[in-house]
Amino acid sequence: MKKYKVPERVVSMTIHHLYGLSKPHEKENVREYLKEYGFALTADLIAQGFKASEIEEAVNSGDINVTHWPEKNPQTDFYWNKDKESLRKLEKLSKKTVEICEIPIGGDFASVGAEIGSQQMALAGLIYAREQGKLRETEMSRGDGPIYFVKGGPSEELFSILFPAKQ
Repeated sequence: MKKYKVPERVVSMTIHHLYGLSKPHEKENVREYLKEYGFALTADLIAQGFKASEIEEAVNSGDINVTHWPEKNPQTDFYWNKDKESLRKLEKLSKKTVEICEIPIGGDFASVGAEIGSQQMALAGLIYAREQGKLRETEMSRGDGPIYFVKGGPSEELFSILFPAKQ
Protein backbone atom coordinates (compact mmCIF):
# COMPACT_ATOMS: atom_id res chain seq x y z
CA MET A 1 0.00 0.00 0.00
CA LYS A 2 1.36 3.39 -1.03
CA LYS A 3 2.00 5.76 1.87
CA TYR A 4 0.40 9.21 1.72
CA LYS A 5 2.70 12.24 1.47
CA VAL A 6 1.56 15.83 1.95
CA PRO A 7 2.18 17.75 -1.29
CA GLU A 8 5.29 19.92 -1.17
CA ARG A 9 3.43 22.91 -2.60
CA VAL A 10 -0.20 23.74 -1.91
CA VAL A 11 -2.34 26.82 -2.38
CA SER A 12 -3.19 28.90 0.68
CA MET A 13 -6.89 28.13 0.21
CA THR A 14 -8.65 27.17 3.46
CA ILE A 15 -12.09 26.10 4.62
CA HIS A 16 -11.99 26.98 8.32
CA HIS A 17 -8.90 29.15 8.90
CA LEU A 18 -9.16 32.86 8.12
CA TYR A 19 -5.70 34.35 7.71
CA GLY A 20 -5.16 37.26 10.07
CA LEU A 21 -8.35 36.52 12.00
CA SER A 22 -8.20 32.91 13.16
CA LYS A 23 -6.07 31.85 16.07
CA PRO A 24 -4.45 28.44 16.18
CA HIS A 25 -6.61 25.94 18.02
CA GLU A 26 -5.17 23.99 20.85
CA LYS A 27 -5.90 20.62 19.35
CA GLU A 28 -3.30 18.05 20.19
CA ASN A 29 -3.32 16.34 16.82
CA VAL A 30 -4.86 16.20 13.36
CA ARG A 31 -7.46 13.63 14.46
CA GLU A 32 -8.75 15.95 17.23
CA TYR A 33 -8.91 18.89 14.85
CA LEU A 34 -10.86 16.90 12.27
CA LYS A 35 -13.10 15.45 14.97
CA GLU A 36 -14.15 19.00 15.81
CA TYR A 37 -14.32 20.42 12.27
CA GLY A 38 -15.05 17.28 10.24
CA PHE A 39 -13.01 18.23 7.20
CA ALA A 40 -10.25 20.60 6.07
CA LEU A 41 -7.82 21.51 3.32
CA THR A 42 -4.05 21.16 3.68
CA ALA A 43 -3.60 24.89 4.42
CA ASP A 44 -6.14 24.67 7.28
CA LEU A 45 -4.03 22.01 8.97
CA ILE A 46 -0.71 23.75 8.33
CA ALA A 47 -2.13 27.08 9.59
CA GLN A 48 -3.05 25.27 12.81
CA GLY A 49 0.60 24.39 13.26
CA PHE A 50 0.46 20.73 12.25
CA LYS A 51 3.58 19.41 10.55
CA ALA A 52 3.42 17.43 7.30
CA SER A 53 4.60 14.35 9.23
CA GLU A 54 1.62 14.64 11.63
CA ILE A 55 -0.84 14.93 8.74
CA GLU A 56 0.77 11.98 6.97
CA GLU A 57 0.64 9.84 10.11
CA ALA A 58 -3.09 10.52 10.59
CA VAL A 59 -3.86 9.63 6.96
CA ASN A 60 -1.55 6.60 6.83
CA SER A 61 -3.10 5.23 10.03
CA GLY A 62 -6.39 4.92 8.18
CA ASP A 63 -8.20 7.25 10.59
CA ILE A 64 -8.57 10.09 8.08
CA ASN A 65 -9.65 10.10 4.42
CA VAL A 66 -7.84 12.25 1.86
CA THR A 67 -8.18 13.15 -1.81
CA HIS A 68 -6.56 15.64 -4.17
CA TRP A 69 -8.30 18.75 -5.48
CA PRO A 70 -8.63 19.03 -8.33
CA GLU A 71 -7.97 15.49 -9.46
CA LYS A 72 -5.86 16.63 -12.41
CA ASN A 73 -3.03 19.00 -11.50
CA PRO A 74 -3.85 19.07 -7.75
CA GLN A 75 -3.47 22.33 -5.86
CA THR A 76 -4.34 21.05 -2.39
CA ASP A 77 -5.66 18.02 -0.56
CA PHE A 78 -9.02 17.60 1.18
CA TYR A 79 -9.17 15.61 4.43
CA TRP A 80 -12.23 14.33 6.24
CA ASN A 81 -13.00 12.44 9.38
CA LYS A 82 -14.86 9.13 9.16
CA ASP A 83 -17.15 9.72 12.16
CA LYS A 84 -20.95 9.84 11.77
CA GLU A 85 -21.28 13.58 12.42
CA SER A 86 -18.59 14.56 9.89
CA LEU A 87 -20.10 12.30 7.24
CA ARG A 88 -23.58 13.72 7.97
CA LYS A 89 -22.30 17.28 7.44
CA LEU A 90 -20.52 16.31 4.23
CA GLU A 91 -23.56 14.42 2.92
CA LYS A 92 -25.74 17.49 3.55
CA LEU A 93 -23.25 19.72 1.69
CA SER A 94 -22.96 17.13 -1.08
CA LYS A 95 -26.73 17.04 -1.54
CA LYS A 96 -26.90 20.85 -1.83
CA THR A 97 -24.04 21.03 -4.33
CA VAL A 98 -25.49 18.26 -6.49
CA GLU A 99 -28.86 20.07 -6.62
CA ILE A 100 -27.15 23.28 -7.75
CA CYS A 101 -25.00 21.46 -10.33
CA GLU A 102 -28.09 19.97 -11.97
CA ILE A 103 -28.42 23.09 -14.10
CA PRO A 104 -27.16 22.59 -17.67
CA ILE A 105 -23.98 24.61 -17.17
CA GLY A 106 -22.91 22.78 -14.00
CA GLY A 107 -21.12 24.57 -11.19
CA ASP A 108 -17.77 25.41 -9.65
CA PHE A 109 -16.95 26.41 -6.09
CA ALA A 110 -17.62 30.11 -6.79
CA SER A 111 -21.03 29.67 -8.43
CA VAL A 112 -22.16 26.99 -5.99
CA GLY A 113 -20.77 29.05 -3.11
CA ALA A 114 -22.86 32.03 -4.20
CA GLU A 115 -25.95 29.83 -3.94
CA ILE A 116 -25.20 28.32 -0.53
CA GLY A 117 -23.47 31.35 0.99
CA SER A 118 -19.93 30.00 1.32
CA GLN A 119 -17.34 29.11 -1.30
CA GLN A 120 -15.45 27.11 1.31
CA MET A 121 -18.45 24.91 2.15
CA ALA A 122 -19.25 24.62 -1.57
CA LEU A 123 -15.75 23.30 -2.23
CA ALA A 124 -16.11 20.71 0.54
CA GLY A 125 -19.48 19.62 -0.85
CA LEU A 126 -18.23 19.41 -4.43
CA ILE A 127 -15.18 17.35 -3.50
CA TYR A 128 -17.19 14.99 -1.31
CA ALA A 129 -19.91 14.57 -3.97
CA ARG A 130 -17.18 13.79 -6.53
CA GLU A 131 -15.71 11.19 -4.18
CA GLN A 132 -19.18 9.66 -3.72
CA GLY A 133 -19.56 9.34 -7.50
CA LYS A 134 -22.38 11.89 -7.71
CA LEU A 135 -20.52 14.60 -9.63
CA ARG A 136 -18.10 14.53 -12.52
CA GLU A 137 -15.17 16.93 -12.26
CA THR A 138 -14.20 18.28 -15.66
CA GLU A 139 -11.00 19.91 -16.84
CA MET A 140 -13.09 22.86 -17.95
CA SER A 141 -12.90 26.02 -15.81
CA ARG A 142 -14.32 29.53 -15.74
CA GLY A 143 -11.34 30.56 -13.63
CA ASP A 144 -12.69 29.28 -10.30
CA GLY A 145 -11.54 25.70 -10.36
CA PRO A 146 -13.04 22.83 -12.31
CA ILE A 147 -16.67 22.74 -13.35
CA TYR A 148 -18.75 19.86 -12.01
CA PHE A 149 -21.71 18.11 -13.63
CA VAL A 150 -24.17 15.66 -12.13
CA LYS A 151 -23.44 12.11 -13.21
CA GLY A 152 -26.46 10.83 -15.11
CA GLY A 153 -27.77 14.41 -15.39
CA PRO A 154 -28.97 16.12 -18.56
CA SER A 155 -25.58 17.58 -19.46
CA GLU A 156 -23.45 14.51 -18.85
CA GLU A 157 -23.85 13.01 -22.34
CA LEU A 158 -23.00 16.28 -24.07
CA PHE A 159 -19.98 16.95 -21.85
CA SER A 160 -18.87 13.31 -22.08
CA ILE A 161 -18.56 13.84 -25.83
CA LEU A 162 -16.78 17.19 -25.47
CA PHE A 163 -14.58 16.19 -22.52
CA PRO A 164 -14.24 12.40 -22.42
CA ALA A 165 -13.13 10.90 -19.12
CA LYS A 166 -9.98 8.86 -19.27
CA GLN A 167 -10.76 5.15 -19.26
